[in-house]
Amino acid sequence: MPLGLDRGPAWATLLAVYLRAADRSSTSLPVFPLIHGGELKSQAQRLAASSESVSTGRKTVAVVVPLSFHTGLTADEQTSLNHLHRYLGDYDKFVVIPKTRSAGLPGFGVKRFSDRYFGTVERHNRLMLSRRFYRTFQDYEYILIYHLDALVLSDQLLEWCSRDLDYIGPPWVGKDAVRWKLQPSVGNGGFSLRRIDAFLAVLDSKVRTIDPEHYWSRLAETKSRWARWAHLPRKWAKGLRVFNGVGYDIQRRLRRSPGEMIEDLFWSFEAEHYSPAFRKASVEDGLRFAFELSPRECFEMTSFQLPFGCHAWPRHDRAFWEPYLLADTPNLTTGS
Repeated sequence: MPLGLDRGPAWATLLAVYLRAADRSSTSLPVFPLIHGGELKSQAQRLAASSESVSTGRKTVAVVVPLSFHTGLTADEQTSLNHLHRYLGDYDKFVVIPKTRSAGLPGFGVKRFSDRYFGTVERHNRLMLSRRFYRTFQDYEYILIYHLDALVLSDQLLEWCSRDLDYIGPPWVGKDAVRWKLQPSVGNGGFSLRRIDAFLAVLDSKVRTIDPEHYWSRLAETKSRWARWAHLPRKWAKGLRVFNGVGYDIQRRLRRSPGEMIEDLFWSFEAEHYSPAFRKASVEDGLRFAFELSPRECFEMTSFQLPFGCHAWPRHDRAFWEPYLLADTPNLTTGS
C-alpha cells in the first residue's frame, strides 16, 4: 500500500486512480532542485554511546548496514566491513535484511523487513522513506547508515552526534556533481547520519505539499472553461492531505523515478518543506564528514584533511582511496 495511505471508502480509491492518471501531465509537483580525523574515542566512550542516556532513556547511536538477498560478500564489500569493524566495532550494529534471508553478519543484530523492500533501487528507496524503518530504531537518537561501498576512516561518530544536526552525508560537489546537474548540497545517503525523531517528524508532517488555492490558480490559467470543470475533482482533492501531503508526494516521486536513488535527494531538498525545523549539515561540514564524488577535489577543499568516511569508494576514483585501505583486519564472513 502507498506510504501514508490507508484503505478508505470507495470514493477515495476512485479519486486516487483519477489523480494518478491526471498527474502524468501535471506540472504542479515541486521537483528536486537539480541544476541548479578526529581523535579516536576510548573504548569507554564508545561503549557509553550504547548505554542509555540518563536524560532521554535512549541510546545515542547505532550503525545500520542494509543488505539484500545474496549472502556472500565481494572483496570490496569485505574491505568496507573491515573498516567498520576496526573503527566502529564497539558500537551497536545491525544488519537490515529481507524476512526470507536466513544469514546475517557475526556481531550484528538483525532487523528484518518485508522482501518488498529489497532487490532494487526503487525498493530500497521505499524502505528509506518509510515510517516503519525509522520507528524500528526508536531506541536510538541517531543511526549511521553504512552501505557496503562505504569506508569509515576513524572513530568520530560521537563527535558528529553532538553537532545537533538531523541529516548529514557526503555532499554533492566537484566536477562530477556539475556533470550530473546536482546542486551542491548534503548529501548522499549511503554513508549518512540520521536523527530518528527528525526523520519521523517529516514523515508524520501535516504540511501540505502545495497550497490548494495556489495549485488551482496555476492549473486554471492553462485550461479552458470546460477543462476546468473536468479538473474540479483535483481541486477538491488538494484540500485533503491524503492527496496533498508528504506520503502522496513520496509516492509520486517514486513512480516518476523508479530506477533512480531519490531517497537522499528527498531528505536533502524536500524534508525542510514538511518540517521547517529539520536541520541538514552545510556543504562545509559535509566535506569534513565524508566524500563521495570527486574525492581529490574534496581533499583539496578540506586542506588535505581526510574526512570521517566516504561513500562509493570503488566507483569514484578508487586509486585515491587505495592507500588508505586496511590490509590487516581479519575478514568477517557471513553467518546466521
